[in-house]
Amino acid sequence: MSEQKRCFLCGKDAEVAQTTPEGASVYEVACKRCGRYAVAAFVQLSIDYLSPEDRAWLAIHTRNHPGTRFDTLPGRRSDVCEINTALSQARGMPAVERAGKALVHIAGRAQRPSVTVLLSTDDEPALCATNGGDLQGLLAYLSEQQWLKVKSSPNGWEVSLTALGETQVAEWNKGGSGSKPPS
Repeated sequence: MSEQKRCFLCGKDAEVAQTTPEGASVYEVACKRCGRYAVAAFVQLSIDYLSPEDRAWLAIHTRNHPGTRFDTLPGRRSDVCEINTALSQARGMPAVERAGKALVHIAGRAQRPSVTVLLSTDDEPALCATNGGDLQGLLAYLSEQQWLKVKSSPNGWEVSLTALGETQVAEWNKGGSGSKPPS
């Protein structure tokens, strides 16, 4: 275990182990917020210089692609990704795709219809949002589509799926038509 006990992306507590596969130092990170990913030691310094928003985009990438290894040598391994490639992929996600991922995530947390789920800014990467304002905008969009009921609370947002939202998630899960989030 290394001395680093914080996620390189969100700064929250995480399990961080330093390994040396193929002779190069790599940090393997397990963060409840950003998921599992690895960072080559010399690339970790580049992450430190990214803006908070860019680190949030990388967190979205790691949640959608668990096990990603940030390195400078993509192509050598299928799980290796350059930081700029990951940023481009995460930023390029269409709004409807982000909304779909958020809706499916909320449905999974609720586990049954009409259960209220409390969301906070800690849920940003899982919901494909880069910050609190982005998360609020995403929840507003889902509410406008009548897929979600949203109520603000002192601790975050209380959300529950509507009948239309449950139908949409069921349609996506069985491969129905309409705007389908990626699997």
